[in-house]
Amino acid sequence: MTLAAEDVEVLKRELSADLVTLREVDDLVSLLRPSPEDEVGRVWNFGYERELSGPGLVFGINGTVGFVYWYDGESKFVPEGTRYRGQDITYATATGWDFACDSGEEIPVEYVYAAALEFVATGERPKVIRWVTPPEPPERERSEQEQELWRIVAQINAET
Repeated sequence: MTLAAEDVEVLKRELSADLVTLREVDDLVSLLRPSPEDEVGRVWNFGYERELSGPGLVFGINGTVGFVYWYDGESKFVPEGTRYRGQDITYATATGWDFACDSGEEIPVEYVYAAALEFVATGERPKVIRWVTPPEPPERERSEQEQELWRIVAQINAET
């Protein structure tokens, strides 16, 4: 069974879906590709709920580059070879929040697509990427919006 066009449009707006739904999408790459009018890259969340209870894949696509993170419920992993540079790149979530990744975490978009497709097919951490635990970045000042997002995450975690 494949999804109807209007269902695919809902997925594009929400930027989040479970694996069963994603496996019904005929052309996953077209679904994931940002629209030409998007001013910033788009962030997708596959496989887990908002409280990051894992496992799951979070990735962003912005033209010819993107980023990809793997969460196992306790830890975040990034592709080997990425490094902290101290320059935030803004991506957008479906709810309008800014999502920042470091410019040193961006990789060629082909790897992001490959990781997303592999995760949808297997439901497991993609093997196309060599994963490592990222080093702790130096402390930086967070925007009010980012601080509010982390307060919400902490509150959700405290309730579970």
